[in-house]
Amino acid sequence: MKVRTILIITVLFSFLSISLQAQKISSKEAYQMTLDNTNLTVIDVRTPYEFQSGHIKGAININVINKNFYQEITKLDKNNRTYLILCETQPRGKKAFDYMVQEGFKHIYLMNDGYVGWVKNGLPTVP
Repeated sequence: MKVRTILIITVLFSFLSISLQAQKISSKEAYQMTLDNTNLTVIDVRTPYEFQSGHIKGAININVINKNFYQEITKLDKNNRTYLILCETQPRGKKAFDYMVQEGFKHIYLMNDGYVGWVKNGLPTVP
């Protein structure tokens, strides 16, 4: 019984520590991160067409609706990089974000107003 209780507490603590480092932020906060964090990888999960029509400078495109999405995500460094996830508004980004949290990524952020919010706030993009 003691071992089972300790195991349950350990699992809950691990989940809590991961979820504490997984946060939702605004596009303005995300922009500041792009300026301040050299260890940041921006992952745009929109389709290649959407991405090519405009994106955040330096972002990589990993299309969340592509069948290879999960394989591409597992190639990323779970422990040492910080990731900022975005899509057009949020639903696809949330799907990617939730998957990455589940897979144990340690430093992950979801831009809650998406690329639409980024553009609306007049933040810089590249074609």
